[in-house]
Amino acid sequence: MKRTCAILGSNVMNRKKDLCRVVIAVWVFLGAFAGVGMAQWSLRGPLSRSAHTAVLDPTSGRMIVFGGFTTSVDAPPLTHFNDVWYLNGATNVSVTSSWTQAKPKGSPPSARAGHSAIYNPASNRMVVFGGSAGYAAPCNNELWILENANGVGAAPKWVPVTPAGTPPSARGGHRAVYNPANNTMIVFGGNDCFSTYYNDTWILQNADGTTGTPTWSFLTVGVPFGRIGHVQAYDPTTNRMIIFGGANQTTFFNDAWVLINADGTGGLAQWVGLLPTGAPCAREVPSGFYDPVTNELVVFGGYCSAPMNDKWVLTDANGNSGSNWCTDCGTWIPVSAGTAPLGRFGHTAVFDSGKNRMTIFGGEVQANGLSTDTVSVLSLATAD
Repeated sequence: MKRTCAILGSNVMNRKKDLCRVVIAVWVFLGAFAGVGMAQWSLRGPLSRSAHTAVLDPTSGRMIVFGGFTTSVDAPPLTHFNDVWYLNGATNVSVTSSWTQAKPKGSPPSARAGHSAIYNPASNRMVVFGGSAGYAAPCNNELWILENANGVGAAPKWVPVTPAGTPPSARGGHRAVYNPANNTMIVFGGNDCFSTYYNDTWILQNADGTTGTPTWSFLTVGVPFGRIGHVQAYDPTTNRMIIFGGANQTTFFNDAWVLINADGTGGLAQWVGLLPTGAPCAREVPSGFYDPVTNELVVFGGYCSAPMNDKWVLTDANGNSGSNWCTDCGTWIPVSAGTAPLGRFGHTAVFDSGKNRMTIFGGEVQANGLSTDTVSVLSLATAD
């Protein structure tokens, strides 16, 4: 293990223990495309899809999946969904993992893909914003709340929300993150489901409706190029939002940016471009998450001339090295994690910080858009 850590470079040797934890990660597959020699199970659940959303309820261990679209052979081409599914034991490396379809009360949102979703485990509510029923189809800027979202103890219920304030323009392909400390959702980017790409940032206060009327406000003029399909993550400790990659009509990106005072509190919100070394190839619709314990952004897959199955870690991801702000302190590190799933894009990932496990679901596994319904769990073992 010393040799493995040493090759990561002297500038990250002070983080040796955390990086070793990532390096010895092991994939376990819960689906039809399992790797040879790996533990595998076939899970009968939602139809193949991409551009859906998934959130994790750490209390029940359920991953909550909503919407998306499929181009697979098990449904008519370009079918869009408005169904809700639970993956039970979502971060367990076990045959006890299983799918359950939810039966929410209330009239559901229309079928859609490219929407965003955040989850508040304290209130057990999922907030859904935007999306569309297809490229060049009308986008929407609707706001929906799924009450009792994890379905434990009572059926979930869809509630349409009429927020206060001026809402963002209708969009899809955007991303959203959540600050549970003040019940705020932060939305960045997206497009109008045609040819206009946004680089604006929006705040939804009282996001889940439990602390008052959800209220939109415009946060800051965008600095990064407008884009869709990027990774967007949030560090609640420093109130910084990190974005990576994505694409617009002409360009794929591999840039990384940090939004300071991201939820509109603590001072002036400001975008700062990071300058990490060794960036991955430019790509759209990868998955990713931020680990506040190690200050790392983890990125998996995406489309980069082909569907990818590579895994990357960005160190010093929030731009805060020690007590000082820096733009050139981070490093991109490619990580080998055993037999990885098939390359894919448009999939989702959730992260269980307590178990150090990432679970991915779905996505498109071929350049021609064949969707998958497979689940894979990346177990991040800790090394001393």
